[in-house]
Amino acid sequence: MPSIISHGLLAYGVTRLPAKQGEDSELLLKAALIVSILPDIDGLFMRWIPYEHSFGHRGIAHGMLFALISSLTATLICRRCRKRFPGGAWGLGTVFVLLAASHGFFDALTDGGLGIGFLSPFSNRRYFLLWSPIPVVQLSPLYYFRYPSLIAGLMVEAAMFWPVSLALPVLRSRLKRPWNVLTACVLAAVSIAAWVARI
Repeated sequence: MPSIISHGLLAYGVTRLPAKQGEDSELLLKAALIVSILPDIDGLFMRWIPYEHSFGHRGIAHGMLFALISSLTATLICRRCRKRFPGGAWGLGTVFVLLAASHGFFDALTDGGLGIGFLSPFSNRRYFLLWSPIPVVQLSPLYYFRYPSLIAGLMVEAAMFWPVSLALPVLRSRLKRPWNVLTACVLAAVSIAAWVARI
């Protein structure tokens, strides 16, 4: 799975896209981080709940219903931020839905595990997408230091996700400055190249 670092960086980049940044920017960022990382809360219960159970890892918490509920909650909490987004509250809600749903989507692109319960709790069937370019990375940071293969997987993930996530705020910060535009383009190109290399 993409680590919580990558999910969090994606949320950071997206919340820095609106032109207007105000006092509630921190609230918006925190809500986006929680929405994008929250599905992995099921990993805390892997010792007690079987992986294949609907409440197991990559089950209901990675499903579309959970994404809708968590994004709706985040939209209500951050409703004062709605003027920053095209479409107002609908635009803000769409951003949260995409962030929440992206967690399961990217996890479905990994090369291990049981797949994602997109339709949970209505169906416990697990799904993978047709392409699996992302190496599985364990939830616990302790694994990064114990197993070199996981460090290698994290490095691949860093090339695929982190540059483009950082390119978004760089591009938006000073769109008229050629240097920032060039930096953002280079960062995006690194991510694109990493994805192409995994084909």
